[in-house]
Amino acid sequence: MIKNVFILIGLASLLMMAACDDSESISASGEEELYIATEDGEKLATEEDFERTSVEQIERDGESIVTISIEFRRADKLYRMTSDHIGEVTHVYYGDKIISSPKVHDTIESKSVMIEGDFTKEEAEIIVESVNG
Repeated sequence: MIKNVFILIGLASLLMMAACDDSESISASGEEELYIATEDGEKLATEEDFERTSVEQIERDGESIVTISIEFRRADKLYRMTSDHIGEVTHVYYGDKIISSPKVHDTIESKSVMIEGDFTKEEAEIIVESVNG
């Protein structure tokens, strides 16, 4: 009986370690790039297209949401990117990790977008710092 308990504890520890794998978390290694791509992996915009990024925390329906604001160098780049992909899901990557997967509903005529995604405020700040240099 005691042997079985140790085996179960050992298995539970392995499962907890796998669940706590930080390989998916965002870190400040300086090697990752923020970019936007299609579902097929075609890069639509890279850091070279971004003027600056910032972290914002907004309130919506009583919930605090962390967003990353991206201002493009040229409005026509964002306009073309959105008008050419209406109805499609795009992915926002930081390195190999997808941090957001917005669906393009309409053409954006301004120079900036706000993205919500799978990141904490601290992770968003790491991303913004790496883009802004």
